[in-house]
Amino acid sequence: MKKYLFGSLAVILALGASAFTTLKTKPVKKSLSTMVYYYQQSTLLGSNNSGNWLPEGEVENPPSCTGDDIPCRLSFETTEFSDINAYLSGKTDAQVRDDAAHVINKPE
Repeated sequence: MKKYLFGSLAVILALGASAFTTLKTKPVKKSLSTMVYYYQQSTLLGSNNSGNWLPEGEVENPPSCTGDDIPCRLSFETTEFSDINAYLSGKTDAQVRDDAAHVINKPE
């Protein structure tokens, strides 16, 4: 009888302990996605305004970048910036133009 009592007690304790054990979860990785925008103005003024950029899917014929000292094409990974507003936040027009890592001013 004592064997059954101790055996039952051991099972109950094991189940009780497992109820309070936390499961290890893997960190969620964001999927890599590239956002591409085209500048819609003909002057540098306003390049830090998201309303002057159109997403690649909304531009029928993407412009050829002429190198006229204005930005043309902007691209970034969503793991780096969540959207165009996050990218442009706090940047001046000149900073956008000069950001060689994300902005293309010349033909590809």
